Amino acid sequence: MQWFNQQSNKEQKLLDFFTGLYPGQNVTTMCKSLLTADTCKKFYSIVGSNVLKWYKDVDGWDSLVIIDLKKMKIANIADVNNTDMFKNIKFDWVTKRGNNKGNGSGDVRQLADGYVNIKI
Repeated sequence: MQWFNQQSNKEQKLLDFFTGLYPGQNVTTMCKSLLTADTCKKFYSIVGSNVLKWYKDVDGWDSLVIIDLKKMKIANIADVNNTDMFKNIKFDWVTKRGNNKGNGSGDVRQLADGYVNIKI
């Protein structure tokens, strides 16, 4: 965040990056929202909620059930425009290759192609 905050024309940098990362998606509103994020958690949450909307449109699902067996919690998201009501939902936007324990994903995918993990 520190590097980004020192940049001029932040919105254009976001538009350039996310337009390339998510081709065919309108990233303008998301990029404007990202300018208000003052923590990485908020930044990831904004990206995650937008990607969730795109997943819904692309895959055509009506609801998404998230289960955490360790914590014995369950969430059912039917309205992707109102994920704020789920206080325990966490989006992990995967930004690097490998075992991303830094952001909690634990994934070992070979490419960090802009996918987002969702947890409760």
